[in-house]
Amino acid sequence: MPTPSLGRSNVANIDFQRAFELLLVLRAEALRTSLWGFLALPDDLRPSDWVTETERILEAAREVEERLDFIAVIMAAVTRRIEFIEQLT
Repeated sequence: MPTPSLGRSNVANIDFQRAFELLLVLRAEALRTSLWGFLALPDDLRPSDWVTETERILEAAREVEERLDFIAVIMAAVTRRIEFIEQLT
């Protein structure tokens, strides 16, 4: 027996929900990465090493932020898709 189709609008809604869930996961990952990085810094670091390590942690956070921006673009595209499909129905 064939599987019933979800319909285009439902598929778009599912895509949007998945993108939103991924955005939340990535935001949590960015925060967790930054916090763990700072907590892992040894107390006896020289100031120059502390600056280097802080830069490394912030670079990792920036990389996650770039992924967040990409997900936001996907979410905007999915939103436009949903709006278009809803206009057709």
